[in-house]
Amino acid sequence: MCKVLFIFISLFFHLHFFAQEFERTYQDSPMVYGTAIATSENKEIIVGTISGQFFGWGNFKPTVYKLDAYGDVIWSTDLPNDIVIGDVKLIYDIEVWNDEYYLLAGYEGCDYGVSNTLLKLNTAGETLWKVENIGDYWTPYLSILDNGLLAVLSKNLCELYSPDGVLILSYPLVLGATDAVSLSDRKILVIGIEGYQIIDIENLDNTENNTTIDSLLQVEILSSQELIFLNNKGLYKLDQNHNKIISDTFQVGTNFRNFVHNESKIYLYGQNPDTSSVVAVYGYDLDRQEEIKLAGKHVIPSDISIFENQINLTGILQDGNIYSHYYNHPAYLPFQALNSSLWIKSFSTDSSLESAQPDVGIVDITVNNLNIKDSIDCYFENSLIGDVIFEDVEVTIKNFGNQEINSLNVNSIFTLCPFICSSWSSYLVDYEDLNVAAGEELILSLGDIEVYGIQYDESGYEICFWTSCPDGKMDQTQANNQYCKFIDLSVMTKEPLTIDQIEIFPNPTIDHVEVVSSNNQLFIDEIFQIIDVRGKVIAEYRFTNTNSAEMDLTNVNSGIYFIKIKNSRNNQSVYKRIAKL
Repeated sequence: MCKVLFIFISLFFHLHFFAQEFERTYQDSPMVYGTAIATSENKEIIVGTISGQFFGWGNFKPTVYKLDAYGDVIWSTDLPNDIVIGDVKLIYDIEVWNDEYYLLAGYEGCDYGVSNTLLKLNTAGETLWKVENIGDYWTPYLSILDNGLLAVLSKNLCELYSPDGVLILSYPLVLGATDAVSLSDRKILVIGIEGYQIIDIENLDNTENNTTIDSLLQVEILSSQELIFLNNKGLYKLDQNHNKIISDTFQVGTNFRNFVHNESKIYLYGQNPDTSSVVAVYGYDLDRQEEIKLAGKHVIPSDISIFENQINLTGILQDGNIYSHYYNHPAYLPFQALNSSLWIKSFSTDSSLESAQPDVGIVDITVNNLNIKDSIDCYFENSLIGDVIFEDVEVTIKNFGNQEINSLNVNSIFTLCPFICSSWSSYLVDYEDLNVAAGEELILSLGDIEVYGIQYDESGYEICFWTSCPDGKMDQTQANNQYCKFIDLSVMTKEPLTIDQIEIFPNPTIDHVEVVSSNNQLFIDEIFQIIDVRGKVIAEYRFTNTNSAEMDLTNVNSGIYFIKIKNSRNNQSVYKRIAKL
């Protein structure tokens, strides 16, 4: 009997504490992705989604899913059309309070405002009440205060509702609100773009304003009554008197959107400078302890929740390459989300990185020509706008790690003239079967890249690329900051080297080759690379102020190779084919 009881207890312990880690996708329509997530005390997961079809303009519906701790669907319910109208319908936020679910939903469009609705659902997914047309037609935020009041924040308005949906207070703000916490039964702290305000709900004339830390995104209050602030620059810890104690500044290019915390640690989710999706783990002293990888390719997380030792995330798993003018904005994700799936990942806070992570970065960019069509003034800024073709683009990647890399993504973002709906265009290409060994370089051909409505000045354009998701994993960050190169229009128009101006002999060769400029044009500061048929760089030389160059192929295996000569005057390249015997 004791043995059977022990086996039962062991099995229960295993299921309860270990079987809850999962990563799953769900798809019940051509496009579906998660926008908000919350976790109840019994570890059930409540997820808000947007799903539907796209016909020029969207036909989308917001749906709420309730999952058990193992990711199985308990129920799903669509919010009725009379609750949320518009072409792009979103569930912005979900909060759980006393086993009831509070949702903030709305619609959003290109050149019009936002209409918001506050709802309360029971555990069966039935709508108990709704309050329409709340906020000031800006993206809203929902926070449940310690006294049970619901704080609905929009750009310049704070509204407090009772748990029954009764409006208690409407207070104008001047800070572009993003979050709020309770300081006491009568005082709340509201943060925003301009800093934070402390509002005394019983004496509104007693409001305190502070602008020492701006661009605030989130605030949480600890059991010690200390405050944790998040903005786009870093984390900040304030004492009980709201004086800054310590802070941690993020690496440039980091994009952390949200954080949760338990009794001992803080968990931020977002993207590193290389766009790898991660959860960064901090102690309460704001010491960064580790990073937890989230997923493979094409996953964009949108929200995070925590209960005890369980972290849940939701977002979108995109199908295929991304090339869209509407990148990373929830209202326009449908433009690029065809055949996408709802993505949910659940894992224990004890999870950690794999011991060996890939480490790869871009070390060079070549653009052989810049072709600009239909150039006009960009009225929003002092610049030009045109349809630009970057011709024969190549990037050189290098494996800085200690393991072979077989696949990765190459990414870029192109700045557009800032119209109402978009101001950039994103670019991503998958590469497979690369077989780049540790320490090796490889040239990847991107071909011609055409971007419509690109913003540039008269001197040229700075083009940037970075890599992400090598072998479907999170990459180390030190090698993956953006690699940029300015494309100078003044030298791009100069006469480039051409193939018929370059002679190579002997060809075939058994040891050495000599490269000669047939018209005695000097190689002023040219880079010569020997490249195999896969694009791997075998050797590299630099020659200055000479019209001939000798390269040693003695230790190169027999086969067909290319000599790439990069012209330092205009960043253009020519290739010559050689054979090693």
